[in-house]
Amino acid sequence: MDADRDGKLTPEEYSLGMTRLYRDGGPAYDRSFRPMVEAILTIVDTDGDGRISPEEFLKAQSAFDTRLGRADTEALFARIDKNHDGYLSVEELLHAVREYYTGSDEDAPGNLLFGEL
Repeated sequence: MDADRDGKLTPEEYSLGMTRLYRDGGPAYDRSFRPMVEAILTIVDTDGDGRISPEEFLKAQSAFDTRLGRADTEALFARIDKNHDGYLSVEELLHAVREYYTGSDEDAPGNLLFGEL
């Protein structure tokens, strides 16, 4: 990712590299992030049903960003829950993580997933 090979990684180089590698999903994205997202789901899924409920999400999200209250966290959950079934799946989380690392839309839900940078 160090495009100018100066031994330093600038925010711009990081963003360009992550976007180039992961923007469209694909094998590199899946190999890199699916195991992480599956691990997160396993940890956050306290009832073991293979998905994240709104309450589980609220507890986990408070560990990443203490500034988000219940209403903000519920709104974020609803935006990540693309199929509107009331739970978050690995696929929905992968989409949000992709937004976080590669998106250019500052209002994308993935940009709030891990708190403010």
